[in-house]
Amino acid sequence: HYKSRRTLYQSYFKGRPILYNHPQYMAYFNEFYAGLMNQIIKSTNNPSLKNAIIAGTPIDTVLATINRHDLGDDKNLAELICMKGLFELYYMPGYDKNKLENLVAELKDKTEKPEIKTIAENFFQIAKKLKPGSQHIYFVGKDTEGNIHTLTEYSGKNFFLTFFSTD
Repeated sequence: HYKSRRTLYQSYFKGRPILYNHPQYMAYFNEFYAGLMNQIIKSTNNPSLKNAIIAGTPIDTVLATINRHDLGDDKNLAELICMKGLFELYYMPGYDKNKLENLVAELKDKTEKPEIKTIAENFFQIAKKLKPGSQHIYFVGKDTEGNIHTLTEYSGKNFFLTFFSTD
């Protein structure tokens, strides 16, 4: 399995331009790199990455660790992998959201790639909307009888929202 991942990496990512505006490419990227940051953190070779992220060390430390991983050794991909990883860690227990936001802000300031700046800005918009007491994300959905409801109907009330697929 590992050999095939390395082959896919060399065929589709390493040394190739990043197709930020190509939906299928980005979907494949997100699937391919899902969980990589957490995998690097859990590996016995990189115990310092988790400590670096928790401590809020400079973004260069995080990028250098990603660059040393054999599926992230392409410097053009490192920033995108880092953004994906920080977003995934944002919702994991044990990480300070403010320090993760600071790392994203630092990456946004340092990058020369406008696409990374846009991704960072999207990160902040999502993070801001999901904080307690902030404006909720606009959502419309159907109940089990097919009636359409909006979140505003439940303003000031506690409710449980479940997402599932019938597939």
